Amino acid sequence: MTAQLMLEAAKDLEDLELPRNAYFNMEIWGQHPQCSGEPQLDNLCGTTACAAGWLSLMPKWRARGFKSKWHGSRTLGWELRACERNEDWEALAVNVFGNKAGKAMSQIFGETWLNKEDAIKRIRESAYVLEERPS
Repeated sequence: MTAQLMLEAAKDLEDLELPRNAYFNMEIWGQHPQCSGEPQLDNLCGTTACAAGWLSLMPKWRARGFKSKWHGSRTLGWELRACERNEDWEALAVNVFGNKAGKAMSQIFGETWLNKEDAIKRIRESAYVLEERPS
């Protein structure tokens, strides 16, 4: 089941159509430029985020508990952080994907040199490894 969730996450990232002036960047959990207020899920133009950040903004993954919250201000800009019980991204991934898959996802989230396609590929490869070695 956890490998299936990873494959689902990879597919959702693959299907992700970035909003206007938005970017995929594994070096940044999530960042939004200075604006008139906190970024809203229906208006993310100008947002830059990594795989974890973009997943955490998707309603489907938020409903599963993989949520984030914007912190910042109109003058300084906004930063995306894991928001469940002050967890970090790894704890959040373990909570949603399970222990082994969550740790694998967290490791991928930390691979800052990956582009979108490579991040998706790494998620799929890790899912296949988990499928071959059940817990």
